[in-house]
Amino acid sequence: MPTPRDDETESEFISRCMGDEEAVSDFPDQDQRAGFCYAVWRRRDEKATYRGEEIDLTPTDSMAAEAKRGLAWRDEFNRGGTEVGVARARDLANKRELSPETVRRIISYFARHEVDKEAEGFRQGEEGYPSAGRIAWALWGGDAGQTWANAKGRQMDRIDEEKQGGRPMLEKKMTNFSSCQVKMGDLGIFEGYASVFDGVDSYNDTILKGKEGSSLSSG
Repeated sequence: MPTPRDDETESEFISRCMGDEEAVSDFPDQDQRAGFCYAVWRRRDEKATYRGEEIDLTPTDSMAAEAKRGLAWRDEFNRGGTEVGVARARDLANKRELSPETVRRIISYFARHEVDKEAEGFRQGEEGYPSAGRIAWALWGGDAGQTWANAKGRQMDRIDEEKQGGRPMLEKKMTNFSSCQVKMGDLGIFEGYASVFDGVDSYNDTILKGKEGSSLSSG
């Protein structure tokens, strides 16, 4: 969906929005489409909030350009990325404001796929460029997207800490699995989340120490 540009007047945006293919598809009725376009224009200066704090989660121009490149590559080479990646690229290309949860997913994606940079064809000049991994990387905003998402993640972490009186809600833990048998799926990905005891997390949930065992056994 279209979003207002910095140098665009109201009438220019409404005209562009009314003729936008995605807007026409979602709102075939002109009156409904006009209502949508004017609502988008009125919200142009609004920022998302995270735990009551204002935060700008609008993708940058560099992220939008990289997402458009990824979409064009995918059409040309018919490889790279999933439908989720394509949907994410469309959001980025349109500079659609993202939710905090989506930003966390972007951070997670780049952390999992950093290894794709080591494959042949990721960099220009290598055989097979752009590789499927490179195309997928672009769909999520590329290097610009990774830098931006990590910065926004740190900003949200700081807000979490402030809300908890300086106690971090996100902690990194090292666990020894030498005595455990871990079975991986086809993708070989292992992911997990943990919550700090006695704190209110971003979903307004609180885990009381000593209660996790009873909860698991009763579930």
